[in-house]
Amino acid sequence: MPICPICGNRVRDIYRHCLKQHKATEKKPHKYRAQATMLGTERFDSKKEMNVYLLLVGEELRGTISGLKRQVTYALKVKGKLVCRYVADFVYYHRGLRQKIVADAKGLKLRTFVMKAKLFEAITRGKVKIKTDF
Repeated sequence: MPICPICGNRVRDIYRHCLKQHKATEKKPHKYRAQATMLGTERFDSKKEMNVYLLLVGEELRGTISGLKRQVTYALKVKGKLVCRYVADFVYYHRGLRQKIVADAKGLKLRTFVMKAKLFEAITRGKVKIKTDF
């Protein structure tokens, strides 16, 4: 009987065994080729998100911005009913603009993001600015 190259078990049919037993353990590449990255104990969904974080930390140290937070969830409700949730990569207060900024590190602006951003801006009535260009 042949031996499975992944788990080392003796099996009758390697093809069926591997298809059934090892399919869930294989990691699929991210749909848009973003690579998850670690910076100390912080995990980022992409290298771009990590770079934007480092840029914003530098701005916070200089005093341009304050109150930097990561992965902030907003419930987008219309007439009291939950329409969807929006998870912002970063939220901070810009001292020069005197405005709360919601920032997203986007390589590609998908339709879902554009729709959620428009809904978010409509609900907040322009009091909060969404920034995606870094």
